[in-house]
Amino acid sequence: MKPKLFSILLTFLLCSTLFLPISSAQDYTTLSLPEGATKRLGKGSIDEIAYSPDGSRLAVASSIGIWIYDAHTGEELNLFTGHTGGVTSVSFSPDGQMLASGSRDKTLRLWNVHTGETLRTLTGHTHGVLSVSFSPDGQTLASASWDKTVRLWDVRTGDAIRTLTGHTDPVLSVSFSPDGQMVASGGGWQDKTIRLWDVRTGDAIRTLTGHT
Repeated sequence: MKPKLFSILLTFLLCSTLFLPISSAQDYTTLSLPEGATKRLGKGSIDEIAYSPDGSRLAVASSIGIWIYDAHTGEELNLFTGHTGGVTSVSFSPDGQMLASGSRDKTLRLWNVHTGETLRTLTGHTHGVLSVSFSPDGQTLASASWDKTVRLWDVRTGDAIRTLTGHTDPVLSVSFSPDGQMVASGGGWQDKTIRLWDVRTGDAIRTLTGHT
């Protein structure tokens, strides 16, 4: 293939990738811009990606919002916006009907996966949220934050159930055990520990050390 023709084809492919249509959302270059801004260049940085339980969709947490993709075709299906800071974490509910997100704006949001509607906003953290995780039964949401806490939330009401304290640094990650009885959390650069918590009582079960 001649160099000039190859260059034209490459440019066309790149442009096609960058400007794929969003079937249920307006042009992302003008969506939810700050006051005074007229256009957005680029799609933002990516913090986390999650598959839906049935493997059909991908949710991508980005500095712009939450991109929803068809996992089989790569088609952009939607862009969920509403957070006023970058989105750092996403988690699908076990039935795939809801998506939870955590943001640098200190809030968590629950979304209708199909419409992109915000179902409720959870507030209480005093710093950015870094990780979110649904319990296996979908009734409880765990969040980890820069404020050094793990919080448990009632998904149905949006109420805070309890706050788990003990980490001495931002909590970077959180995950439920398969039976939903425990939550594991990972501390930041100075903390260097993993902690296991009793979901029912909020008590610290044990601290795992060894990371340097």
